[in-house]
Amino acid sequence: ARGELESLQAQLRARLGLDLEMAYGIRTDADARRVEAGFDPSDHVQSLDPAFQPRPPVGATLKDAFTNLLDQAMTYLYPDHPRFEKELRPVQVKQVLEELRRAAGEKDGRIDVPQPVREAMRNIAMGVGLGKMYEAHFILERDWAVKLSQVLSRPGVEPTVKTLRAALDEPRPKGLPKDVQDLILCVFAEQTQRSFLLHGGPFQAGIGNLRDELVLKEQPLPPENIWTTAVERASLILGVTVPKFRSASNVATLVEGVRAAANASLSAAAELARELEGRLAALGLPVAGARLETARAGAALLKAIANAREDGVAQALALASVPGSGDSLSRSIRTAAQVVAALQSTKWQLLEACRSLPDARGEAGQSLIGRVAEALQKDELAQAIGPILSQAEDEAVKLLAPPVVTKPTPPVPPPAPPEPAVPPTPPVQPPTTPPDPTEKVVHAGSRGDLTGRDFRKVADDIQKRLDETKDGKLKITWEITGKG
Repeated sequence: ARGELESLQAQLRARLGLDLEMAYGIRTDADARRVEAGFDPSDHVQSLDPAFQPRPPVGATLKDAFTNLLDQAMTYLYPDHPRFEKELRPVQVKQVLEELRRAAGEKDGRIDVPQPVREAMRNIAMGVGLGKMYEAHFILERDWAVKLSQVLSRPGVEPTVKTLRAALDEPRPKGLPKDVQDLILCVFAEQTQRSFLLHGGPFQAGIGNLRDELVLKEQPLPPENIWTTAVERASLILGVTVPKFRSASNVATLVEGVRAAANASLSAAAELARELEGRLAALGLPVAGARLETARAGAALLKAIANAREDGVAQALALASVPGSGDSLSRSIRTAAQVVAALQSTKWQLLEACRSLPDARGEAGQSLIGRVAEALQKDELAQAIGPILSQAEDEAVKLLAPPVVTKPTPPVPPPAPPEPAVPPTPPVQPPTTPPDPTEKVVHAGSRGDLTGRDFRKVADDIQKRLDETKDGKLKITWEITGKG
């Protein structure tokens, strides 16, 4: 019975499916006994928008017909929507943006595309009209750059992301996903040397984070040679890493990072140069040397960056005088505060006192001062000065301590001759007093092995009995035993 019911169910479902296809005009062989005939094909689907008149849906199945109907509706709403070959994924849009940024940095907009990204470039970049993807290379075009630049040149137009998003749908709506909108706007900024600002400060734009209130500002680009040197020095000297290709967003990132690093280190670098000058002069040494030269160069570089206009930061960094290696300058700037603290905390009066010590200590003191002077002359990269000063201070304390004078040991005198033996003196016996016949023994006793506490009890008892006896007298014999 169960099998028969399932068979009937399947037949009924198939029959209803055919009825629906006939009702919606998908099948032309309508059975008048099952579906009412006489309707015009346009009557099968009605639009609530008078301006939209859908055609009868076409498809092999009801699903295909419904998809065709949705396509008509979306085409009506977004007539200029691109025809993507495959579904878009955010990770692919981000990969395409990186490649397009590279292309924007090339004079002819041509780049070789890695094999894994070519399909996404063909589907997305070509799909929205940003350029053409050939077999292995891509050429960036400027159609969007020209169009959006014209929009921003209109009188009274605010150069914001919100304005540009609206312009993407001109002259007819495109219905682009937001990630694709972000892609077009980021590439437009790269092609037209514009950077994104948020509340007046640089903003690192990317897929998914373009806020409508962001403002686009034209960013002058430094010459290629200046840019290359500035990027290298920013990383080597200040620890600020920026992508190598020259673009408005990368220039803004460089300016922000380099300025922040300069402002953070300028005070300590300037103080280091002053402290070294004063210390060298106080020791009577030439006010020169690799350490001082590097410190002065570091302070001058940071000051030039801090005082430069926004469009002059890259030039200030690239054209600055760098004595020795960039590593030495970087080490001097990064350790300026530590070196200043070491110089200021050292007890220099102890080191000065070692110059005029007498005897062999004078030579040791001169050697100590020589090592300190040598460290003050060398770069911090060549010799860290903190341990040198700490060790010199410890040695100075030992040198200045008064020398210990050892007195000679007097000779041992010869032993004295033995003295003649003297016969022992007999003990003196106290005089004996005859006993009084009227006296008698009132109390007597003996105790042994008494501790201090027991003795006090016995002594108290004896004292009491002695006080109670008229003209009482005590005879005592005692003996203390113990170890040692």
